[in-house]
Amino acid sequence: MCLDTVDRKVRITEGEGWKFFSTKEGKLRNFYESNLQGELIPRVRFLSSRWNADPTRRTIRAEKDRKPYKLGFHVYTNKAPALRDSLTYTQCCVRRVSFRGVLATGTSRCDTVIVAREIYIHPKGK
Repeated sequence: MCLDTVDRKVRITEGEGWKFFSTKEGKLRNFYESNLQGELIPRVRFLSSRWNADPTRRTIRAEKDRKPYKLGFHVYTNKAPALRDSLTYTQCCVRRVSFRGVLATGTSRCDTVIVAREIYIHPKGK
């Protein structure tokens, strides 16, 4: 998923939102961060985006306004858009996440999206 537009100023540094993941045998996997090795499993720690360590993949341009932004985990501020976009895929679930280290904010399909350096996946049902 890429942002359509990027906000000029980031006005948030941390918070909670929603992210969709693929599932395989009950384990979570991040769709877009394919360079994370192994399954993403909820733990008692934040997971860091490894894209930030790769100098060749530090920025990408938004689809509509073409503004650059740093790569990271894309988190929806509302659950409904995350559920809607997850329907595009099979074997998918939406989970509540906490995020910190916000790299950019913007929109995707008119919905607010946060791009964060780190996420914590809350246990199912919490």
